[in-house]
Amino acid sequence: MSRRTLPATAVALLATAAALTGCGAGQGSQTYQPRTAADSTNASVGSLALRNLAIAAPSTGIALPAGGDAVLTGSFVNEADKADKLLSATTDVAPTVELRQAGAVVADIPVPALGLSSGEASLVLHGLTRTLRPGDYVTVTLAFAENGRKDVSVPVRNDFSRPREYPSPEVSATP
Repeated sequence: MSRRTLPATAVALLATAAALTGCGAGQGSQTYQPRTAADSTNASVGSLALRNLAIAAPSTGIALPAGGDAVLTGSFVNEADKADKLLSATTDVAPTVELRQAGAVVADIPVPALGLSSGEASLVLHGLTRTLRPGDYVTVTLAFAENGRKDVSVPVRNDFSRPREYPSPEVSATP
């Protein structure tokens, strides 16, 4: 090798090594967080199975705006022979979370022994502290009388069945 090609070869080898190192982050990297393609999540706490938890997609527009409300739906399956009830829920994206049954505000949501919570139960997150978009995840802490507390990462659903209202791009009259 001549003295002229040695620096060029060294630079090429270093560039190749740097490029390959960047590609090698893989699934072990610190920023990798697996997400399912599903639009709901499942979890469990004690004898309860928490099923199909999700925040409803925006009914208009492309996001749930800060200051607005969001509705979390899902069901609770009790696998024990002792009844339980959801006492409260909290999240950092809303100052208050309201428990509802058939549209009415309730003090708790019952989960019968060896049974399923009513399909009409929901949680309303009032006064969102930030905008939520489909695909975002929100941590919600659920507190049950018998089975304790559980932090659940709940997705905001995306409703692909209806057209979205996207903002128009800014158009300038001057070139």
